[in-house]
Amino acid sequence: MRFREGSYRMHTTLLRRGSALLAGLALAAGVLGVATPARAASFSVSLTASDTTVVECEGVNLVGKVSPRPASHTIRVQQLMVGQTTWTTVATLSTTSAGNYRTTVRPDGPGDRYYRVYKPRSSTRKAGYSAKVLVHVTPQTGDVHACAASSPLAGGGTIEVTGSGLAATTAVTVTPQVPDGLRAGGFSAMPALAARFTVVDDTRVSVTMPANLAGTSVLSLTIGAGVLTTTVEYKRTWRSATSFEARILSEINKRRARTQTCRGDGTAKTMKAVPALHWNGGLSDLALAHSRDLAARQDVYDGLDHVTHGTTGFSARFQLAGVSGAFGEVLALSPKDYTASQVVSQWMSSTTGHCESVMSRTWTRAGVGVAGGVWDTGSSLQDSIFSNVDFER
Repeated sequence: MRFREGSYRMHTTLLRRGSALLAGLALAAGVLGVATPARAASFSVSLTASDTTVVECEGVNLVGKVSPRPASHTIRVQQLMVGQTTWTTVATLSTTSAGNYRTTVRPDGPGDRYYRVYKPRSSTRKAGYSAKVLVHVTPQTGDVHACAASSPLAGGGTIEVTGSGLAATTAVTVTPQVPDGLRAGGFSAMPALAARFTVVDDTRVSVTMPANLAGTSVLSLTIGAGVLTTTVEYKRTWRSATSFEARILSEINKRRARTQTCRGDGTAKTMKAVPALHWNGGLSDLALAHSRDLAARQDVYDGLDHVTHGTTGFSARFQLAGVSGAFGEVLALSPKDYTASQVVSQWMSSTTGHCESVMSRTWTRAGVGVAGGVWDTGSSLQDSIFSNVDFER
């Protein structure tokens, strides 16, 4: 019995010593610096609003800074209507290299709302949010208005026109306001462009913007015997290439990588290999705008034309879009089932200078715009693609 008790006490003593040894090892490990990693810190985002009481459509300037200086500069402006629970992104922008940002938001209707700025997480820091800012928004007076009414040159997006009595809308047009010096002779005003629209209710009409020239345009709603107007702004906007547009640029660069024989004016001319062209999304917006305009208004173009209908010449739309320095363009009208290689081959086999333009060392950037449409060949209607490449030094 004593032997058994002694064995028990010895066993208990060994367990205690073992526990002490483990505690000592744990303590020693702590001394050596093995500890649970700290959680990653979040980005810090500041936000100041220029005004907190505005009329709908009036701009609110938002400024602030992301700290520490972010490697990725993308941030998002988010909005939350009072009484709702879901934040929505209303703008995506970039900070400066120092982390500063500045942008303008235009409340698209009455009703109080919060704004905040969100910086997505990085590999070393968690996402950060600014404090929310409450903005009080009162209704705008007037017949109709379009808040934040701006569009890329290529159009395609929608804006919402608000007012009263809009359920009776029968037509919507957009008329570019082009300076006298850029309007062709005989045009006291530019031709109006038809816009597709959907009546939402008696106070709202959703308008799909047509392709257009850069600058201010008058948007007109025909309602019964009357017309209500507001203004919209077209701005050259960066866009990404579609897969087909990317293939066209790739095919062009394949040609530029090798010596080519161009036959402009019927004379063979050797064109040496030149550097590849880089994609420019702003030029692409300009190129697509003209392709879509050609496709939409074959009644005035009847095929291809480098000059926008109603303007003084080819350079007018480049000038309005703010393109300075050297620029050029090639156009192609092709059956809708043409490949990118076939489209580019049309230019390379041209005898009117297209091959030389494609192979010019002058150009360093290009934007491609391709639009689908219908061309009246004279004997039939042909489903076609209108391809445009705008070049820039």
